[in-house]
Amino acid sequence: MLAFLGELLDERSSNLDTPRHYDYLHFMEAHNWHIEDVSALDLRIAALDPDLISLAIKIGPPGVCDNRADEVCRRYLVYASAVAELRDAVAATLDLMAERQLLAGTIVVLMADHGEEFGDHDNDPRIQQTSDVVAYIGHSQSLYQELIHVPLIIWHPQYVGQAVSEPVSLIDLAPSLARWLGVEFEPALWDGRHLDRAIAGEASEKRVMYATGIAYGEQQIATREGHHKSIWHTVSDETDYFDLTQDPRELQHVQSEDWVWTFDSLLTDFLASMPTGKIEAASLSNEQIRRLQAIGYLQGVEIED
Repeated sequence: MLAFLGELLDERSSNLDTPRHYDYLHFMEAHNWHIEDVSALDLRIAALDPDLISLAIKIGPPGVCDNRADEVCRRYLVYASAVAELRDAVAATLDLMAERQLLAGTIVVLMADHGEEFGDHDNDPRIQQTSDVVAYIGHSQSLYQELIHVPLIIWHPQYVGQAVSEPVSLIDLAPSLARWLGVEFEPALWDGRHLDRAIAGEASEKRVMYATGIAYGEQQIATREGHHKSIWHTVSDETDYFDLTQDPRELQHVQSEDWVWTFDSLLTDFLASMPTGKIEAASLSNEQIRRLQAIGYLQGVEIED
């Protein structure tokens, strides 16, 4: 990866008269390593630094490695090692860009599409088992924070580094990048907000955000307002409420009549905003399918000759 990046940056450095460049790097390690055969897992674990193993267990889901021989623990450790590898790759990338004197005129965005479940809520009978080998490993089966609270890290040469506690969304990236890059393209229907105020630490009105789209098991809709959150299970018609400040792992349900009324109203607003027309399935060419498969999507979809 770094060899490829070095060649890419060499090209950029030699073409500094061109006003804009856009490069997209898709890292797949955190998608792939932990779903390998058990023998491959053991080889990866044998090569891990003991300090990394200790840290991964310390910050992992409660009980995930109570028994180091359990398959769920081994898969979790390999996943954690892949995330650590990506962290090091990103750091090396920024070092290389700084060495080439490219960071002063570059915006770097690190993001992810989802998290991963490793038994964080294996006591919830409504979660669909998504693996033939181990229960509660994967994603797309729940809307707990381990799956929808994903990294968003931005290097912007005009801002001082800081952590932003205000909830933001990946849908904020398109309008924010368009503004930062001076691109005159901002459709009125974009739902995202500009990140300038959040980065500057300015207070903004309380934001309501929604998440939905379960691939395995019972459909759910999550609603978040500030640090309060609800998850509605649409089939069983059960709703859980969480205070993410006091309970970031969502292990204790909040019992509050006021929360019920508030989130029922927000959920009603969301359902009323959903389109009612029939949406036709997209028709993709073989080339489009190949490109999506190259970055980890539509795996198993056959391409017609």
